[in-house]
Amino acid sequence: MSLFDVKRRERPIIVRQVLWLYFSLLHMRLSRVFTTRPALDNQYVRTHYDERGDGGEAKPSIAVQEGSALTQTTQEKNKALVLEAFDTLFNKRNYVAAERYWSPEYIQHSAHIEPGREGLFKLIKGMPATLKYEHGPIVADGDFVMVHGRFSGFDLPVSWIAADILRIADGVLVEHWDVIQDEATRAQSKSGMPMFGASFPT
Repeated sequence: MSLFDVKRRERPIIVRQVLWLYFSLLHMRLSRVFTTRPALDNQYVRTHYDERGDGGEAKPSIAVQEGSALTQTTQEKNKALVLEAFDTLFNKRNYVAAERYWSPEYIQHSAHIEPGREGLFKLIKGMPATLKYEHGPIVADGDFVMVHGRFSGFDLPVSWIAADILRIADGVLVEHWDVIQDEATRAQSKSGMPMFGASFPT
């Protein structure tokens, strides 16, 4: 048997090896280019490695699969809704406009406010025109939003620092809890830090 015949018989083996190597590399490439991971709303987003860094490494960018939406978008809308609602009611005192933000079936858990949307509106209507609400940090988790804020300018010797927790459904506020403390002065603060913002009340 000649060397030519041996080489010819080895060709199918070599071709199979080359094809196996090619498809293995292709599979690795596709696995690197497209991966899926669960988003917070139990939907999937696709991580597309479509850029290259200086060292040749892939840089991920997020592309949402068709028909899905990131939870972060909903949470940002919910936070904006709460801030708009609070400003409309507490600062602008526009009760007609505020009705668009509060559900008629609003559930109130606060010990300081009478039940329902009517109880909240009644409380604010009884406050002086100097009432002012300022918001601090705000966070969202699913249908819940929590905002740290200060109520000042009403008929008490000190302002209130409040953590308001709201549940949102169908684009309106449907349920509320709060934790309220009197704002401490510098002399009263054992931590030496203000309860709200960067400075103590004057």
